[in-house]
Amino acid sequence: MSRIFPRADFFMAPVLSYLGLCILFFGAVLTPGRPLFGSDFMTFFYPVKHFLRESIWEGRLPLWNPYVLCGYPFIADIQAGVFYPGGILFYLFPPETAYGPTMALHFFISAL
Repeated sequence: MSRIFPRADFFMAPVLSYLGLCILFFGAVLTPGRPLFGSDFMTFFYPVKHFLRESIWEGRLPLWNPYVLCGYPFIADIQAGVFYPGGILFYLFPPETAYGPTMALHFFISAL
């Protein structure tokens, strides 16, 4: 009797090869003590993600960011990604630790 679906091990080779390539490509930022740095990261995204994490850990929803100019609606800023499920690591770890694994996870999911 023939199978309708192929065997599970048929899919494991590409999944493991994608995982290996992501680890190889992002190995420098996945190791502890080697954060991801760049001009956009340091000047914009690090303060945004830091403010987001601190607000959540203090138990408040970051509706407004008072630290930029006279303030701006933080929760509506698409760059902050307050409700983005792929940014869950930013709630758990500091931004400099969470950026590398988040990027590697996004590349791995997109490869699949």
